[in-house]
Formats: sequence, structure tokens, C-alpha cells
Amino acid sequence: MKDNLDDVYLILGAGSDVGSMLIKRILKRDSKAKILAQYKTTKPLSHDQIIPLYCDLASLESLNNFMQNLKTQPLANKIVHLASPKVEQKPFRKLEWEGFMEHIEVGLRSIFYVLKEILPQLNKHKTISKKVLFMLSSYVYGKPPLGMAEYVSIKYALFGFLKSLASEYKNIQFNAISPCMMETKFLDHIDSRILELSAQNHPRGRNAKISDILEAMEFLLGEGSSFITGENLNLSGGEVF
Repeated sequence: MKDNLDDVYLILGAGSDVGSMLIKRILKRDSKAKILAQYKTTKPLSHDQIIPLYCDLASLESLNNFMQNLKTQPLANKIVHLASPKVEQKPFRKLEWEGFMEHIEVGLRSIFYVLKEILPQLNKHKTISKKVLFMLSSYVYGKPPLGMAEYVSIKYALFGFLKSLASEYKNIQFNAISPCMMETKFLDHIDSRILELSAQNHPRGRNAKISDILEAMEFLLGEGSSFITGENLNLSGGEVF
């Protein structure tokens, strides 16, 4: 990977609703930043600051090709992990191990290999801002909903992974955000009645919006959070104390 002076973002899950809006915010704020954007199939926003990198994170062959491609790109100093399979609600008795494996491969294995490649190089730099941000879930606080064992299990695993990395790498910041239910295409497989019930029962009378979490993401990726690491920011809007 090539050294750089300006910020280089690597966003896994750039084709998600959150990823797309975060990229637009970065482009609006920083005319020099480069964005290495991982997509599975989504057509990327055409912009000279965006470098689209295609990868099916559930495929080890595709992931290996992605890693080789990543080595030819500028060294990312701000890494955002949003990638996850779409969530479904199924009782445990109906789950198959293959479903768990997809969440492990997309949610955990992908960022393991990416950080394995990048962190040793990033750790050598003493002056640039170095930040890693995970998307978790408010479900890691308190009681999770029924029928989401695959999703919740991987979010807990990622939380433990983040804590371990923050303990080991003292000059790199590792943080996470944990929003409550957001009405995005990520929830396409969830019954609309569940979304309506969640909104009705929420203290704010609605589910979270992407705009509710972007400020927090930008804060944790910006210089104002330079003394914060190993934290998971609860963005449940009062749903979880």
C-alpha cells in the first residue's frame, strides 16, 4: 500500500444506505479525501475521490482478490465496517448453520482479513489520524429481540474483537456505534408490522433515521474524538439505558 498525506477512507458495505450517505457527507466536507468503497453489486456514485472495489465478502475467493487489489491502493487510515447480510427473524429451531456462517463470513471474517493486512502498516505511522469504526447494534445492550440469533451473535463477536484490538494497538482508535432499528433496505426481509410496532414502542415514537447516526459517525472519525477508543456509542434514542 502507498503512503498518503490526506485521509483515505476504506468503507466495507459502501453500497448500504448508511454507507452511501456517509460517503456523500465525506465528499461534501473533504475535497481531498480518497474513499476506497467496497461494493458487492451496487453501482457506485461516480466521483473522482471514490475508488470502487468490488467484492462478495461471503466468498473467500472474492475476498482474496479484494485483498490483493487493496494492496495496490493508498493506505487507509480511517476504516468503517458496515458490511452485514440482510437480517431476518427466525426462531432458533428453524436456523441452519449456513445462515450463521454467512454472518460470520461477511460480518467478521472480512474485517479480520482487512485489519490483518492494514494494521501492521498503520501502526508504524506516528502522525496521521488512525481510526477504525464498527457498526454494531443496540441489541448488544440489554435484551435482544426474538429470532435474531445470527445477527446478534456476530455483533457481540465484533464488539469483543474491537475491545481486543483497542487493547493491543495503543496508537490506533477503535470505536463502534450501536443504533436501534433503522428503516433501511437492510430490513427488507423484516415484516413491516414489526417495524411499525418498534416505532410505536420507542420513546421517541419512531425508529432511527440514518441522519440520526451520521453525526456520531463523523465525530468518531474526526479529530474531536482523539481521546476516545474502545468505546461503543449507544444510539438507541433512549430505548436502551
